[in-house]
Amino acid sequence: MQKLSKVTPYTGCAAGAPVVIVPVYHTEGLVAPSFAQIDMAIAQQNIWLETDALGLGGVWFGIAPMEDRMEEIHSLLELPENVKVFSMFALGYPAETRPQQNRFAPERIHFIEK
Repeated sequence: MQKLSKVTPYTGCAAGAPVVIVPVYHTEGLVAPSFAQIDMAIAQQNIWLETDALGLGGVWFGIAPMEDRMEEIHSLLELPENVKVFSMFALGYPAETRPQQNRFAPERIHFIEK
């Protein structure tokens, strides 16, 4: 965990997390390889939503598509050659609770009629 927490300037809080999930994907046998990271982002978001639903806290650290970070984690975890690292997700009980921010900005919504 300590080594993972130093992979990027933003992963420091992973050092104190009781759990860090490192989602990876296979590089072989993919029907649509160019969609692998999109599919992983969807899966990671679902993990995050479920973490919140369970009353836990989580922090998603983007690793892919930055090859140097992907390779560093791959090496640290001694992963098989046929997988690539997508992200890191530290989770545990939140140290604090904050009210939900209202980030809705109606001026950012545009409707185009044809």
